[in-house]
Amino acid sequence: MTKTDKKSDKSGLVGAAEALDAELRRYEGFVEALGRTALSSQKALERAAATLKEVADCDDRLGLRARELIDAITAAREKQQAQAHAVHARAIELSERVETWKELMRSYEGLSQDAASVNALIQTSLAPAVQSRKAEGGAPDLGEAAIAGLEEAHAKLGSLAEAAEALAARAQDKGFPDVAREADAVRQQLLAARNKLGLLRKKTAQA
Repeated sequence: MTKTDKKSDKSGLVGAAEALDAELRRYEGFVEALGRTALSSQKALERAAATLKEVADCDDRLGLRARELIDAITAAREKQQAQAHAVHARAIELSERVETWKELMRSYEGLSQDAASVNALIQTSLAPAVQSRKAEGGAPDLGEAAIAGLEEAHAKLGSLAEAAEALAARAQDKGFPDVAREADAVRQQLLAARNKLGLLRKKTAQA
C-alpha cells in the first residue's frame, strides 16, 4: 500500500473510527477527573464547573464524530456495492469471453481434423502409384481413381484454406490474436499443400 493509499484510508472509514475513539477517550478522562474532584473549595468548584463544560463540549464532538463515522460506513458500503457490481459485470464478461474462445477453438479443431482427413485422402490416392513405383521403378502411374481423389483433395484444400482465413479474421475481430495467428499458420500450410498437389496434377497431365 502506498502512502497515498494510507492517507486515503485515514481520511475515510479508519480515520473516522480513530477520531471517534480518541474523542471517547477524552470524554472518559473528563468524567474521571470530574469524579475525583472533592468539591470542597471555591477553586475545586470552579475546576469542576470547567470540567463540566469540557464534558458538554466533548459530548457535542462525540455526536459529530459519530455522524462522521456513520457517513464513512455508508460511503464504504456504497463503494463496496459499486465494486460488487463491477465484479459481477466482469464475471459475465469473462464467461462470454470463455464461450467465444471455446467456439473459436472448436472451429480450429474442426479445421485441423478436416485437414487431416484431406491428407489421408491424398495418401490413399497415391498409395497404389507409390507401390507400383517401388515394384517396377520409374515414375508413378496414377490411375483414374487416384487422379479423381487428388482432384477432390485439391478442391478441399482450397475450401479449407478459405475457412482458415475466415477463422483467422473472426478470431482477430473477437480479440484473440493468438488463435488468429494459429489459424493463419494453418491457412498457409493448406495453401502450400494445395500448390504442391497442383504441381503433381500438372506433371500427371503432361505424362
